[in-house]
Amino acid sequence: GQTWTPSLSQDFNNILMSLLCLFEISTTEGWVDVMYAAVDSTHAYVEPQRDNNLIWVVFFVVYIFFMTMFLINLSVGIIVERFLELKSKGTPPSTLTDSQDKWVKCQLRLYRKKEGDYFNLMNLHLLPNVRRKIYDFVSHRYFDRTIMAAISFNTLLMSLKIFPQPTGWWNQLLDNLNYFFAAVFLVECILKLYALRLCYFKDNWNVFDFVCVSLGVFSLILAAATDVDLVAISGVVRIFRIARLFKLMRSFKEVNKIFMALIISLPKLANVMAILLLVLTLYGILGVSLFSTAKKPEDGTLNHHGNFDNFWKAFITLFRSSTGEAWNELMHDLRKTERDWYIDGTWCSPPELFDVSQYSLLRDKCLTDEPNACVQPIFGANIFPVIYFFTYVVICLHLMMNLVIAVILDGYEEGKQTPFDQMYSEVCITKWKNFDPNVTLKLPLPRALNFIQEAYKEIRDREMEQDEFEKMFYGRTFDHDEWGQMKDFDIATMPMSWVKCLDLFVSQDNQVGFQSATKQVFRFAVMGSDSNRIREMDDVDSMLDRKTAQKIKNGQRRGQLESQVNLKQEIAVTKLQRAFRQAKRRKTFSQSVPSKKLAGSLAPAAETTGSDDVSPQPQAAAGEGSTPLEEQPDAGKDEVKE
Repeated sequence: GQTWTPSLSQDFNNILMSLLCLFEISTTEGWVDVMYAAVDSTHAYVEPQRDNNLIWVVFFVVYIFFMTMFLINLSVGIIVERFLELKSKGTPPSTLTDSQDKWVKCQLRLYRKKEGDYFNLMNLHLLPNVRRKIYDFVSHRYFDRTIMAAISFNTLLMSLKIFPQPTGWWNQLLDNLNYFFAAVFLVECILKLYALRLCYFKDNWNVFDFVCVSLGVFSLILAAATDVDLVAISGVVRIFRIARLFKLMRSFKEVNKIFMALIISLPKLANVMAILLLVLTLYGILGVSLFSTAKKPEDGTLNHHGNFDNFWKAFITLFRSSTGEAWNELMHDLRKTERDWYIDGTWCSPPELFDVSQYSLLRDKCLTDEPNACVQPIFGANIFPVIYFFTYVVICLHLMMNLVIAVILDGYEEGKQTPFDQMYSEVCITKWKNFDPNVTLKLPLPRALNFIQEAYKEIRDREMEQDEFEKMFYGRTFDHDEWGQMKDFDIATMPMSWVKCLDLFVSQDNQVGFQSATKQVFRFAVMGSDSNRIREMDDVDSMLDRKTAQKIKNGQRRGQLESQVNLKQEIAVTKLQRAFRQAKRRKTFSQSVPSKKLAGSLAPAAETTGSDDVSPQPQAAAGEGSTPLEEQPDAGKDEVKE
């Protein structure tokens, strides 16, 4: 009374079926079942025996290793390489040098915001005493770490929800602890709102916290005042509270890089998803045309969950198949011929019967709701399902999904390293807070020069080029008193090899703005040890397109101080005046003193004029002046020429 039927949909009866079976298991679909069937096989038309040929285990394991883990992954590498190659070819060649490109990016980074938007609050010295203390409290790093710890514990607390509760007091304890953390977050929000006022909403994370706290307070008030069922509302609030975990990524740099890689990849993934959507749409329409009337087996994969009855069901079925889920069983269910259905003890209708012109006949025979047509064969062979799913798996599963991997890897390469302009900006903002604790966005010239020095040193330290800093600044420090004024510092003592690199603007009251000082740091960082890059950076404005040049000009205009002057021009004028006065003094002295005594009097005169420089001058680099202008009377002409 038993029936002799195949145990699997796959077989090795001929070369074509063997290739199809190997292609199926290369996608890891059902390869274990095929291996077990091969191990149990004996001879043709002979009942299988358990573990009859264990040697076939080696064959299938080796095949899966080389086909799935090697060749398929090798195809991923080829697609990624080709994607990056096409991307590089699609990028138009830039007319800018590397230093010019870096300089343009630094300026765009600097001027993308207004000067005051780099800090959440300015002019802290004008705040009331209580508000200033609260601001210092909420801005302290330990306060931020405490809130991060509260977020972590609150998330852990939410994961302890158990149904049914282990004891009678378990849920009550969790509710009380949730109220405590809700109060902590509410206090945080109130303190920051009081200290920052409307500036609180400059930070997107603050806006997110405000929404979470507001929803939590609203749900608690609604629960206490009314009898409204808050199951749905509490679920939404819980989702927002869990989303607070994303704030922790700011503290974990490596995790943040992976997250940023995902964010960077989203715009590119949108293009790939558009192509994938197009492929799914085309194959969905084709699948409805070919298989919408196909008979569904009682215990098959082609059922009410996955079918091609209409476009939307076909779309969902194909999307499921794009993940590799049972696509081969769908293909085998559609491959069944009239003979196969007869062997299974059932039947299927001829495909010619299902025609729009015969709709009334199909309705009378109850075949419109549950069609049972055979798939249209070609020359007696039902090959449409094989061609359909083979091409779909190759295009969608192998090509499109691997293209998604290529885009994500490209985004990871861009996101794993902090962009140099972002790193420069972060260093300058951090260092500025040390020199300008009240955030007035202005510094006296000597303090601004020290800021430039410290920020540039930090950048060089991060770029592992500490020696370039010493060569650039000659070990100079700019002394100032407690009010920020210079202590007998003479700007004319700066060597022109350093002055020519300046692009710093100073107001009439000797103040330097934040953007001007930061731009000078960027200028030094881009220039490095090659002073020839100065000319390249100065010439870049004429090489930019109108839109980019206008952005930079608008940013420069916003960051200007009133009645400001260029420090480089001021130093050059001072040096010229100093050289003219020295030449005039030497001429007058040579006319009034006999020539025999002139040689003996030059050394004291040089010592007297050289005493204006309060800081010792170390040895300069080769080809540069090693002493201030006053210590080398003849060097004045060379520096002026420079």
